[in-house]
Amino acid sequence: MPFELNLDPSDLIIDRYIPDIRPIFPRPAKVRILIVLEPGISPGPPGSGFGLGRVVSYLRNESFGFVNFEVDFALRGTDDSPTAVDIDNGAGEWDFRYRDFRYHSVEDGTPILHGYDELWCFGINPNIHDNGDNQSVKDSDYSSTPAELTVLTEWMDNGGGVLAMGDHNFLGSAMCWNIPRVGTMRAWLKDDNDGRSVPNRTGTDRHDTNRPQNASQDASQTPNPAMIPNSVERDAIAQPLEWKKYSVWSRLVFQRRRRPHPVLCGGSLGVIDRFPDHPHEGLVIHEDLIDFTAKCLHDNSKDEYPTVDGQQPTAEAIAWVSTLPDPPYNLAKGDQPARRFPAIGVYNGHSIDHGRVLVDSTWHHWFDMNIAQLEASDSEDFQKIKRYFQNVAIWLAPKHEQQKMLNYGAFWTVLANPSFEELTLDTPIFTLGGQAIDILGRATSDCLVTDWLLEFIPRPIHDLFRPRKPFPIPEPCWSCPPEELISQAVMGGVIRELLPYRDKLIEKSWGRKKVDIAFKPDEIEQTIQVGVFQGIEALMKTVDENREAMERLSKLTLEAFEESLKTLKVRRR
Repeated sequence: MPFELNLDPSDLIIDRYIPDIRPIFPRPAKVRILIVLEPGISPGPPGSGFGLGRVVSYLRNESFGFVNFEVDFALRGTDDSPTAVDIDNGAGEWDFRYRDFRYHSVEDGTPILHGYDELWCFGINPNIHDNGDNQSVKDSDYSSTPAELTVLTEWMDNGGGVLAMGDHNFLGSAMCWNIPRVGTMRAWLKDDNDGRSVPNRTGTDRHDTNRPQNASQDASQTPNPAMIPNSVERDAIAQPLEWKKYSVWSRLVFQRRRRPHPVLCGGSLGVIDRFPDHPHEGLVIHEDLIDFTAKCLHDNSKDEYPTVDGQQPTAEAIAWVSTLPDPPYNLAKGDQPARRFPAIGVYNGHSIDHGRVLVDSTWHHWFDMNIAQLEASDSEDFQKIKRYFQNVAIWLAPKHEQQKMLNYGAFWTVLANPSFEELTLDTPIFTLGGQAIDILGRATSDCLVTDWLLEFIPRPIHDLFRPRKPFPIPEPCWSCPPEELISQAVMGGVIRELLPYRDKLIEKSWGRKKVDIAFKPDEIEQTIQVGVFQGIEALMKTVDENREAMERLSKLTLEAFEESLKTLKVRRR
């Protein structure tokens, strides 16, 4: 399914008049991703099996419209010197640009990380599959050092986004176990609490999520089911993914709606509720088991989860998977109980201008060997899983790149879509916003569009419109505006401020030479910011008007009720 803001020249309002006008206006965001691998994991190309070729191709080869991805690979080394890195700036698209890379590696004296927006970590060391002790992780030559973590933490605190995962037991733990946020959001070590401890590859404590290939293996259909082989992780049958349901106010008084986290919004595909399966996954840690007052392991003077101006973003699990019980199922690896465990965890630091983090229970959700048959099937399940990978790359982008995505989408929604030709400055702001969100939401997802808009909205205003308010809420709530109302107001304000640019361009195309279209480089961005506040003002006005209306309704209802009581008393006499 298409995942793009379609700007076909035949449909562009502006291209009908001024074909060469595009360079003046907002360009798509450019997000640079550095994928760090350890020996044994392949960068690609697609079909390499134990590697990421397919996922990377879904970023490089897809037409998104509002964002372009550039992906480089680094092979992690064991030399802790920042100058030990071997750099090949002419590397092919599936070759390592950096070898012997560490997080504090430099090029011409500048940390290499500073040239990237996202860091994706896929490690395998120490390659211990069952049991073992935590010291083997800490003593590994691949374990992250304080010098590395100082550079990495500064980069994360300046907006860099991190994706990290391993597999069962200690696979991938060395390079990730002590990274701030990453280290406590996912299990990398053994722990007395099972909810924080890495599961083994074998035994009853493993996380075997494999699903039956056919009815003969399905205990719900067959009394004595056939064995489910380990190899089914490579088939085209995905496991169910249970998603966290966020409450948002509905336009219907007696209802609340539920929606997933933005990385699990599939647009026209619906909620992303499928994942590749695997016979021994790792574990994401639920937020109830995370100490949000902890200090960074590499620097005891720094909070792992910082507080800025009274705001402290925290991590949360947003999706769960489950194991099938054996018995009655017959799994190749033997008995296990049915259990439900977190598979995706996120941290959103954008409200304090820090970077985001996403952790996954296993890199087998991402590897070619687990995706190949799903891709071949081209099923809806595959399309959802593919969209998940793409959503993660979009969501992890720094705040300034998220704003570029919105700038591009909003501007070209006005200029490119024929449905806006008849809209004017007199069009109600909520109509403008609703129409723009509908167009962008079909190209991406309404969750992502809302996420972009929330980057502009002051947090105190946003929090007032969340279901969890700082004051008692009646049930049903007649005065609780839906969250989408905020989005429509803000987007409507942005679109209204952009409409004059469209009109100037059209006037220029009619030969009115006095029309100036030499806009300054930052002018569009500044105009969009003005539009945001225009939208917030419109929202506040609407809230006030509804307050007055509710007061009038309350007064009239009370008067009618008192009159009814008088009538009832007369009848009783």
